[in-house]
Amino acid sequence: MNANHDESFSTTRNSAEQSDKKMVRGSFAVSLFIHAIILLLIGSIVVVPGAIQKLMPVASVPTAPVDIPQPPKIDEAPPQDQSLDTGGTPISDVPQAATPSQDSTQPDALVMDSPAPMAPRMMTSSGPSSIASDVFKQGGQGGSGGGAGGSGIGKGIMAGKTLFGSNQKVVKALEGRFYDLKQTPGRSPTPGNAVSLGNSILKGFVESGFDDSIFGSKYYSPSVRLYASHIFVPVISAALGPEYFNVAKTVKPNAYIIHYVGYVAPPTTGVYRFMGKADDWLAVALNGKVVFEGSLGDGKFTSWKPEDSKDFGGDWIQWGAHDFKKIDIVIGERPGGISYYNLFIQEKGKVYPGNVLPIFRVDDEKVELPPGSSYPEFSLGPVFKVKDKKTSE
Repeated sequence: MNANHDESFSTTRNSAEQSDKKMVRGSFAVSLFIHAIILLLIGSIVVVPGAIQKLMPVASVPTAPVDIPQPPKIDEAPPQDQSLDTGGTPISDVPQAATPSQDSTQPDALVMDSPAPMAPRMMTSSGPSSIASDVFKQGGQGGSGGGAGGSGIGKGIMAGKTLFGSNQKVVKALEGRFYDLKQTPGRSPTPGNAVSLGNSILKGFVESGFDDSIFGSKYYSPSVRLYASHIFVPVISAALGPEYFNVAKTVKPNAYIIHYVGYVAPPTTGVYRFMGKADDWLAVALNGKVVFEGSLGDGKFTSWKPEDSKDFGGDWIQWGAHDFKKIDIVIGERPGGISYYNLFIQEKGKVYPGNVLPIFRVDDEKVELPPGSSYPEFSLGPVFKVKDKKTSE
């Protein structure tokens, strides 16, 4: 009796233990399933946007919609350039942009006695933009002063003016000439891939002393010229380059440059240097020597290097008020997409409230930008004197 009872009890206990183990294994499986679902949900909410955000070119997207002026439509694309000589397309009805503070008593005013990196904050016409730190990887910090320009910002752009200059020749301006690196003067494709070969092509241009006669014999250049008093183009579509030179029907918006040339001198004797940034190409030369390059990333095409690896400003230049130097400025777009070109001037020993640098300019004209566009903080400083080639030789 006792033996049978013990055997029965043992059998019952084993059955219970097996049942408990099955329940544990089942509960564990259910738990794993539930946690897996939770992890998938969390991943879809957190991990994916984070990965996308890392891949997004933050500096390539303005924080406010850019109201890009469009040129008039051309009914037919001419086979050659005969009917493309009417000049750039005007921007019209541009409202007044935000005006910066001009309070020179700001505590963060900086005296530029020695090379120091500047990092202008990116602006929109309605306020600061968050893409500045990505566009200007120069170290240092932009101050709180400055804004979307100075007192010279106007309410509208006069007819015939574009972001790359006026289509009407003016005395106080640098002459800009457009080149398409993808086509020969006869509009045949150039050898190789101009996008990937762009840096080496421009290196040859630099080594030629920025000789337009040599470069123009190799690459397509329309007869349209634009005349700019400053190089300050906000974030725009790269397609506007060809459009402003009225070759949108014949030139794709990549692998192109604009070469500005003139003879300039500062208003007062001092020590100056250029600073700036571009997407993609930007370089400045004085009397044939490159003194600054602000090209984006791997778009560097000159042998110029900053004197201080931690300082992205150009070479300091002792410059007399009557010393007219030949200036060559090259800007351009390599792969297409978006573009911006911002060139500043800095004088050693000069106080800049808020660390906001002035635009390099050769005329005291209004600086006007499309509403909603993104661009660095700037101020309006010295106006350089300018002569064209004919009157300087």
